Amino acid sequence: MQTPVVAYANDGVTAAIIDGITGFLVPDGEYAKITEHLMVLEEDERKRNTMGHAARFFVEENFSVQALAQRHESFYAKVMKGNSSE
Repeated sequence: MQTPVVAYANDGVTAAIIDGITGFLVPDGEYAKITEHLMVLEEDERKRNTMGHAARFFVEENFSVQALAQRHESFYAKVMKGNSSE
């Protein structure tokens, strides 16, 4: 959606957001930081757009169906290569 994200830095979220590039990661419970980052994105259209485009590119490169299929194909190729040499 080309929208930067502000989220707590826990669990799988840290794998989906590059802090300061595709969005902002905030330690749990730091409500003031969330507000601060949201205000930055609200007030700075250029930053919001730049981060949004970076977020879209990151998701397409890492989480699209094509990216997932390529990772699976690569994994299976490695497994098959490893098994064929035994």
